[in-house]
Amino acid sequence: MAKLPDYKKWSEVLEESFLKFTWSPEAKKHSYVDRSNVEAKAVERALISYKNSDPNTQRCQDKNYSETERFIIQQKFPDNDKLLLRVVVTPTDPWTIITFMPSLVRRYWNKDDF
Repeated sequence: MAKLPDYKKWSEVLEESFLKFTWSPEAKKHSYVDRSNVEAKAVERALISYKNSDPNTQRCQDKNYSETERFIIQQKFPDNDKLLLRVVVTPTDPWTIITFMPSLVRRYWNKDDF
């Protein structure tokens, strides 16, 4: 069985070079090992777009947590109007990215649930 790449190296290089948010170990692993089809920069762009009041982004509450514990930022994919990227974050300063996942617009857009 092939050895998986070490996501800790990923975090060292990216955090020092261009990442603007804090990433949980799980989010780092998702971006480097499990979900390599979504780039780290795309995840951060969604959060920056929300902070810049982009109408293609929304903030939702995670029904399992209070707004002071974590919330969800979602953004429509620019090249696919049926998909969106959902990013779960904690309201630290800067925000900490917990995890992220592609989802369907019809399931989550303009709805306040996880």
